[in-house]
Formats: sequence, structure tokens, C-alpha cells
Amino acid sequence: MHTVSLQMRWGDLDQYRHVNNVRYVQYLEDARVRLMHQPISDFAPDHPRGGDTLWDLIGPGKLAFIARQEIEYREATGYSTEPLEVRIGVSSLGASSFDYACEILSEGRLKVVAEVSVVLVDEGTGRPVRLPEALRDALAALSCPPVSLRRRRGAS
Repeated sequence: MHTVSLQMRWGDLDQYRHVNNVRYVQYLEDARVRLMHQPISDFAPDHPRGGDTLWDLIGPGKLAFIARQEIEYREATGYSTEPLEVRIGVSSLGASSFDYACEILSEGRLKVVAEVSVVLVDEGTGRPVRLPEALRDALAALSCPPVSLRRRRGAS
């Protein structure tokens, strides 16, 4: 998994003096956006398009939409001046979508696990489109196992 460091803000805490659950969704978004805009060579040094970003490989006229997010909170997070560590990888690649597996750690302790499904759509029609081959190759370089969610969809 690739690691993105994020600085917690005092305002991220709620009245219970721990990070509010909504902030974790923002941390996941911040990590995804940073990953999408950094050179591919940062996580795949030998990739032929290493100077490009994932965002570049999506190409014009296409958008990456979040289709689903599943988050499990493992432990409350108090304020720390140490950056949060967001580990992010690609746990599944489909024809027009992929899943990010994510973990958020604070001071080395696992706080959150999440799975985020992204679908690539045509900007004009809003319909799913196939992932470009160059994007698939770059996403494959981030391949990792799925996170261990306690409750999976369809489970009783």
C-alpha cells in the first residue's frame, strides 16, 4: 500500500475530544486526491508513464465518481501533532471501476479501515466507460489485498 501523510487539525475533534467520524471521509478523500495528482513514478518507479499522474491517465471527458464507501472505525482518535498515515492501494480492478483499500493510522495504531469504489464515467452522458489501459496498468502497480472489514455486504 502507498502511504499519504495528512496533518490532523484541532477542529477535526468533536465534543467528545476525538476525531469526528465525518472527518475520516475527508481524510480518505484528501489521500485519494493526493495520490491521483502525484507522479506515477512515486509508487511505480519503472512504469513507462512514470512522469504522468493517475489523473492524466483518466483523460479528457471522463470523471472518476465515488460509487460506494464502506468505513469501519476501529479505535477513537485523539488529537496528535503527528501526521496521520493513510495507506491506500487498489484491491480490485473491474472494466469501468476499481476499489481502493484504505487504512488510517495515528501514532502507529490502526484507527479506520475503508473500501472506496470508484467508477469512471463519461462526462457528457454520466454512463460508465472502460478504464484506459494505461490507467489500468498504473492502478495495477498499487495492487493490494482487500482490507479486512468485519461486516461484508450480503453477510448476516
